[in-house]
Amino acid sequence: MPKSIQVNNIRHGNPGVSGWYAILQEPEPADVLEKDINADWLVIGGGFAGLAAARRLLQLRQKERIVVLDSIRIGQGSSGRNSGFMIDLPHDISTDSYVGAVERDIRQTQKNRYALSFAAEAAEEYGFTQEVFNPCGKINAAASDSGERHNLEYMGHLKAMGEDSTWLDEEDMKRITGSNYYLSGLLTPKTITIQSAAYIRKFAEGLSRNIDIHENSPVVSLERTGGVWKAITPKGSVTAPKVILSVNGHLQSFGFLKNRLMHIFLYASMTRELSDSEVRKLGGEPSWGAAPANPFGSSVRKICGTGGHRILVRNKFHFSSSLEASEHDIKKTVRDHDRSFQRRFPMLEDVEMEYR
Repeated sequence: MPKSIQVNNIRHGNPGVSGWYAILQEPEPADVLEKDINADWLVIGGGFAGLAAARRLLQLRQKERIVVLDSIRIGQGSSGRNSGFMIDLPHDISTDSYVGAVERDIRQTQKNRYALSFAAEAAEEYGFTQEVFNPCGKINAAASDSGERHNLEYMGHLKAMGEDSTWLDEEDMKRITGSNYYLSGLLTPKTITIQSAAYIRKFAEGLSRNIDIHENSPVVSLERTGGVWKAITPKGSVTAPKVILSVNGHLQSFGFLKNRLMHIFLYASMTRELSDSEVRKLGGEPSWGAAPANPFGSSVRKICGTGGHRILVRNKFHFSSSLEASEHDIKKTVRDHDRSFQRRFPMLEDVEMEYR
């Protein structure tokens, strides 16, 4: 373990505005670390992993001081900019239809549900609304014959695992989504949909009753002396014997796993708020979530509540070793998102994407 770490690219890899974040009310001003403090535990990174680690530490080490540092506002990072599915069942995108060996997938599902129960306990304790945390299930949506075959294979696999699922025909999909695009779907009932930025922000708000969370406080260096770490930020420092790095792909920015990580960028676009007449024209249910039957297709969410009625489309991914999305990739993705939206929702031809 090195005694001194200089951190690179502390604010990179965060292109564009997160639609989930933008439609929320502006949060309270950030509590920026502006002094030198001591702690028993320092967690670097305030996303899903970092806040979950901090909560578990709080459960196990109630008398110890826990500090979380994040380089930006909580909810602006990758945890607040995704499709918002907490999936319990096998989701192996390296296969055609998400499936693997039955016994292995049973074990993986058990692990997934343990994690979801941990999230559900936090949601109850911190008072999340259904809009933020909704155990409504998800639909694997098929728009082609191959997609239907994938779903049939997946349904058979789930049956072998002892798991329930419900087949949705074309009329069911029209009733739920308002779109004629889908041929069928497979509903799995225990996935949780979240408003990603609201979930992570409210999680942090709940934790902050008992631990210190400092935003806009990037760690620029780590120094280790006598078995104790000192994390330096632009305006302060945290000294702690134990540090948890929860920084995802930014591990390499801290000098770990250099040239061994594959940085994958996924992209989503969110519409402006739909008008009342557009909502009526669309029809369907007020909110729903559809993942693609083909793992490399488009995920679509219809949401309502804070920010009004909106649709989110997520597809395309790129590898980038630089932790930066290129302008070329973004422009191509914008065109693909617009085409995906128009194919699914031709009745909303005048609806633009507000957030990319």
